[in-house]
Amino acid sequence: MPNEYIDCVLTISAYDRATFEFLEDMSFSGRPNLMPESLSSLLIAAELDARGYGKTLFDALFPPGDNLNAGYRLALALARLRGQCLRLRLQVDTNAPVDLHGLNWERLYDEKEKSTLSRSPETVFSRLPLLGRERKPLTDDRQKLLVVVSSPSDSARLGLDKIDAPVVKQEIRDALIPLAGAVEVEFLEGAATPVRIREKLREGFHALHIQAHGLIHEDRVMARLVLETEEGKADPVSDNFFAELFGGLTALRMVTLVACHSGAQTGADPFGGLALALVQQNLPVVVAMQQPISFKAAQVFNKYFYGELAKQGLVDAAINEARLNLRLSSAEESDDWSAPVLFTRLDDGMVWKSAAVAAPATVAAVAEEEELFWQPIMDAFHGGTLVPIIGPDINQGLLPSHAEIAALWTQYYEYRKYNYPGNNRNDLPRISRFIEARSKSLKAPHSRLLTLYKDEMLERVKKEERAKYKNAPLTDVIKDLAKNYFEIDHEAPHRVLADLKNISIYLTTTPDNFMAEALTYRGRAPGRVPILWQEGDTEPADYQMLDGTPEKPLVWHLYGVAPKSSSLVLTEDDHLDFLRFISRDAWRLPAKLRSTLTEATLLFLGFNLRDLDFRVLFKGVISQIQPRAGRVAVLQVQPDKSYEEKMDDLQLIKSFLVQDSTYLQIDIRWLSVRDFLVRLRDKI
Repeated sequence: MPNEYIDCVLTISAYDRATFEFLEDMSFSGRPNLMPESLSSLLIAAELDARGYGKTLFDALFPPGDNLNAGYRLALALARLRGQCLRLRLQVDTNAPVDLHGLNWERLYDEKEKSTLSRSPETVFSRLPLLGRERKPLTDDRQKLLVVVSSPSDSARLGLDKIDAPVVKQEIRDALIPLAGAVEVEFLEGAATPVRIREKLREGFHALHIQAHGLIHEDRVMARLVLETEEGKADPVSDNFFAELFGGLTALRMVTLVACHSGAQTGADPFGGLALALVQQNLPVVVAMQQPISFKAAQVFNKYFYGELAKQGLVDAAINEARLNLRLSSAEESDDWSAPVLFTRLDDGMVWKSAAVAAPATVAAVAEEEELFWQPIMDAFHGGTLVPIIGPDINQGLLPSHAEIAALWTQYYEYRKYNYPGNNRNDLPRISRFIEARSKSLKAPHSRLLTLYKDEMLERVKKEERAKYKNAPLTDVIKDLAKNYFEIDHEAPHRVLADLKNISIYLTTTPDNFMAEALTYRGRAPGRVPILWQEGDTEPADYQMLDGTPEKPLVWHLYGVAPKSSSLVLTEDDHLDFLRFISRDAWRLPAKLRSTLTEATLLFLGFNLRDLDFRVLFKGVISQIQPRAGRVAVLQVQPDKSYEEKMDDLQLIKSFLVQDSTYLQIDIRWLSVRDFLVRLRDKI
């Protein structure tokens, strides 16, 4: 599933030098602030607080305003725009200061996104070794996994708790059940000696799982793995000795060490330590624990790591999911989740083929139903009567969502402290009304919204290019930057909409000019026209008959247009005023536009059906259209909703229709905006 990810490599070459690269030609060189004198004391202070440690480390690696931060923000935005995730691989140069190798990079915490990179599904995280040869490509052969549990009879002599081998083996068997269709599992019999492990691996195993105790010297000069002698006694082996087990085993692709400190970097060698010694042996994947981990945490890790690995075969996605579930299953103050570390040189993360059973071929009835759904849309397009109505979710990856803005403003303006006027802190119109009241200034949130959009765009721009936009309005920033998004992403929703060249009218509830810029980028000459909804607006001479053509389409802005911030329909009062004036004054919805909408098939894209902007749009605009039997509207709805939410949406539409006089026949499609438009484009 490589197409689900944007591959990123972050290379740290010194305390103050790093490069962030992604796609084919996107490169951002920056100046991290990883100097020991400034960083070490902060990390020591945050050591007992995993999030504090992660935030300090993130801010040092991606300083605000630095090009590294801009590159990371741009890559994340593109991933969201394309409906993908980031495959983020951290590479510390072998010539970089050795203490950089020993930092717990898995704790990196992005305060802005409220996200820990190594346990977020949006940013699968691993470490990329800077050496080694390419391995043979993945084969379709049935994979073989060897499991070793080391439980010396004299563990207490080393101050270690006894590992209950039968219990641990059963826990591992349970964890490996999802892999039954793709992987042959064998447990090592007898004592877990180095010789017996190597002899067994030479039979052609592709993966090795070792569960054992790990030890580390107080001065971190060396780590040891506690294996067994022939008599079952403890045999702590050093990293270099342990690495010798794996020489010449070319079939082996992955080693998982569930042992305390097995992933820690030790000594003055960047490849010092049990896991890193294996990395130097050219193993494609090494999973280990860089700190102590409890027996219970080990059980949870195994369950979710191998369970997720069975679904996709992607080792970096699997370890992120395992870290997340470790976090969810532990006490809040526990940092067990940050123990697992992944070293891999696999470009696509695919350690073996998925064990998931392929879905059966689509039956003819489903294909026929699909054809029945798309045919009216295609007929309307070819007949020139398809009208897209665009909601805010089309800007995913480009601009913050309404929910993200509401969350940001809730925190900044201390909404929880005042709790005014209610308790719905994810409702942007309500939060905006609160800000307006607190600031004692009408339209205060409106200008701040456009500034927020502009700042978000510029956060992804290299710092040497930002100065020219200091006094530029949001529309100029979008005009300059949008084409880069459209060039990189041929399936960007705005670009796909612009490619539908038989459409003359686009309606949008967003104030930005992305739609117009996409049309310009695709060689069309659009106009941007606001619906005049405000009380003081007067009707221009040509307003009623304004119309678009395929060559010169019109983008109608229903809820205000940038850069005129005062025109935005943002607060609760704005929505009520919009509804009141549009319903009262027929001229505000121009005659030609009204006529076009009456004859059109309406395509709603990027809306949350429960948000106020959609409800007001439906009641204020759609319900005014002249009745016509058989009129069709299609609602694209984001698929990642629960069953209850979907039923709520369907009930909401039904309640609209009960009170509606437009004879509107509505069909809902649970697809992302991108997937919906790409399917439509491919059919046309």
